[in-house]
Amino acid sequence: MDAIALIPIVLLGLVDVGMVVLGYRAASGALRRNRLVGIRTRATLASDKAWAVGHSAGGPAMAFGGVLALVLLVLPLAVLGVDQVGVLVSVVLSCVALLVSCIVASVLGDQAARRVRDSSGRRAESH
Repeated sequence: MDAIALIPIVLLGLVDVGMVVLGYRAASGALRRNRLVGIRTRATLASDKAWAVGHSAGGPAMAFGGVLALVLLVLPLAVLGVDQVGVLVSVVLSCVALLVSCIVASVLGDQAARRVRDSSGRRAESH
């Protein structure tokens, strides 16, 4: 197998690790409200409190998804070998895990943020 075929594995591994770090930072409250990374819905961007609550709810799913994506990136290579089939299966499974975890984290975070009320008593979703 060509060493060049491992480039997608390495790059996707970095993305997976990034998802773990992002999920951990989101869940721990270390990720401040921004428009670049995180669960960016109308509800989570409504206030700092909604952002914190939403990421506290969705962060663990992001972190778990990153870990699962890493496992699904490495496991097929160990079982199938580092050939075209192994690389393809690894990349596809890891990408699916990332996509599903992003969707789950976004839904959980958005739902939690929608329940937050600001000082005027309005819900975060109505801003």
